[in-house]
Amino acid sequence: MAAMNGGVKKTILAVVCFILLILALLVNKILSPRIMNSAELRANGAVVLQKPRHFEMDTLVDQYGNPFDAKRFEGQWTMVFFGYTYCPDICPTTLAMLTKFKGLIADERFSDNLQVVLVSVDPARDTPEKLKPYMAYFDEEFVGITGEFFSVHRFASSLNAAFNKRMISPNPDEYLVDHSGNIALINPRGDYHAFFLPPFDPGKLRLLYRSIRGDYDQRYDS
Repeated sequence: MAAMNGGVKKTILAVVCFILLILALLVNKILSPRIMNSAELRANGAVVLQKPRHFEMDTLVDQYGNPFDAKRFEGQWTMVFFGYTYCPDICPTTLAMLTKFKGLIADERFSDNLQVVLVSVDPARDTPEKLKPYMAYFDEEFVGITGEFFSVHRFASSLNAAFNKRMISPNPDEYLVDHSGNIALINPRGDYHAFFLPPFDPGKLRLLYRSIRGDYDQRYDS
């Protein structure tokens, strides 16, 4: 009888362990991102470069007056958006969207090493002192960078972003800057990895970002 009871206990324990294993696999599947293929990504507004592109950049400066160079991209993912504080529409709209996006992924493992960077395409007016309160309005952790015009222009060109000053009155101080609306994605190796196309939606951006990072983890971190 004792031997029979022992056998029953072992059987129950084995069944419980099997059920726990199945539950763990199910939870992992639910929490793991769905990896989209290139056609799916493109159809939803994301393009992953066939080969991540290394780039050079001059040292710029952030909203706190600290130097910002290419090394500050290493070891984390970075979303880079080109804009400026006087922008009347697309810039505040995109930054507000990125704030919501950040909130959506706040409790996910993909939020632990992500930075958002705004590069000013209006460095003549966007000083660090101007950028600091502007970035803080959206998120204290968002980074705003500025610098010499040609340094900003070279950096923008390396990420396929274009911008151009457009005068709106005879006053030389009254102008807008037309610029690309893409969001560039730089991987932890500091390479240009992908870009997202407008219009943006926080929920869709979350799915795209999770897919790209999940694919990267499978390729490079496994």
